[in-house]
Amino acid sequence: MAKPLPVPIPVSGDVETLRKHIVVALNGLSLRLAQSDNRTAAMSMGGNRLTNVPDPANATDAVNLRTLKKSLEGISHPHQKVSGQHYTIVWSVNGTATGTAPPYIINPYRTGTPGIAKLYALNTGAGNTAMNIYWVQGGTGTPVKLLTSDINLPATKKGPITTMGFTLSLPFAINDVLYSVVTTTGGASNVTLELLVNP
Repeated sequence: MAKPLPVPIPVSGDVETLRKHIVVALNGLSLRLAQSDNRTAAMSMGGNRLTNVPDPANATDAVNLRTLKKSLEGISHPHQKVSGQHYTIVWSVNGTATGTAPPYIINPYRTGTPGIAKLYALNTGAGNTAMNIYWVQGGTGTPVKLLTSDINLPATKKGPITTMGFTLSLPFAINDVLYSVVTTTGGASNVTLELLVNP
């Protein structure tokens, strides 16, 4: 809380004298405030809060918490794809590569055409490990192999192995489903299959 400025008041005298002293004191206070740099210098709030700050209207206005929260809610998730950009779908197998990986569902802003598939393993196998990606149109159609040939990781090799041969030239549509399948188990483990999708 601000401390009051002491104003000397005469101990005795008539009302007119008292009025003159008050006018002089107020004029002096007004002059000190006019000459102060508080209007332009950096101001310390001394740990106190600014309250009742309205929503900003101009670029240099102060921002209240309500406006800040609205702005933060409007910021997209950092991993959300913006239409017209590349993105990657990743299937990873923890342990020996076998079976079918869970599906990936095409969402809005995730449409596009397959571009590159890559396969890599942290631990090599004694035999070849091969995988393919299956595409299910609309999530209800018959599964179709997306790669023209299985992507094959040779025995004792980690990769990465790359392929650009795809059976689909049309772009993915919303609710299409993609999943990966290990077609040949060769013992490779901790395997990742990535599919780059072109805009």
